[in-house]
Amino acid sequence: MAFDWSIMIQGAAGATAQFVPQGGAPGSPLAVKPNDIVSWGNDTPETHQPWPTDSSYNLLPVPPNPNLSDPIFAQQSSSPAYVVPGDAKPGTIYYRCKTHPDRPEYGQIAIGA
Repeated sequence: MAFDWSIMIQGAAGATAQFVPQGGAPGSPLAVKPNDIVSWGNDTPETHQPWPTDSSYNLLPVPPNPNLSDPIFAQQSSSPAYVVPGDAKPGTIYYRCKTHPDRPEYGQIAIGA
């Protein structure tokens, strides 16, 4: 059975945003399983885009398929939602905001068995 999870993007204009996973603290990973659905809610006045990175938070040049999200405008939800692939192996998806690569806006999705 798949579950729906959300990550809130919080912060002020011009400030570093924080990714706050449902039931977690800012910066903590969101724990999911294969086939779970992840969405981001942008509670900031700026556009953000979660983009996959390596474990050092360097942006990947091309996102894996499916992409995490299109740009998320201020006060909007992500579209499309990210569906964890059914064949995903346990591990961590690291991401950061592609819109603000100069800010430490990082997050993680931890995939369990």
